[in-house]
Parts: sequence; C-alpha cells; structure tokens
Amino acid sequence: MHIGKALKAYVENGWRNKSDFCRTVEISPQLLNQYFKSADVRRSTLASIAGKMGMDVAALMAALKQHEVNNGREADQA
Repeated sequence: MHIGKALKAYVENGWRNKSDFCRTVEISPQLLNQYFKSADVRRSTLASIAGKMGMDVAALMAALKQHEVNNGREADQA
C-alpha cells in the first residue's frame, strides 16, 4: 500500500475538506501534500496524526486499508 496515496484518498473522501483535516492534525496543507506524494510516511508521523485524531497508529492504518478496499483501490490511482 502506498501510504501517501491511501492517505490522500482517505482525506478527500472522509473529510469535508483538506483544511479541516490539517487543522485537526495540526499540519500545514503543504506538508499534507508532501505526505500524499510519499510512499512511506514515518511511523512517528502516523502516530502523531493518529493521536490528534483520537486513535492509535493501528486504527489509522486499518482505516486507510479499509478505505482502500471499500473504494476499489482508488488510493493506487490517486
């Protein structure tokens, strides 16, 4: 799974807009776009994002994977 593409699909389909997601996880839109392009995002980064969303890394990864499965692997095409 390309983490950046899965994250992009998750944000675009699961959040009202990217700005809301960025405010929630306290990152800039520019940094979010960098994550979207990255096949590998550090575990510490994912832990920070997950924590600010009120979940752990495993739950975030499960959400990304579930989103990928439910959307016909849209994340691979993003």
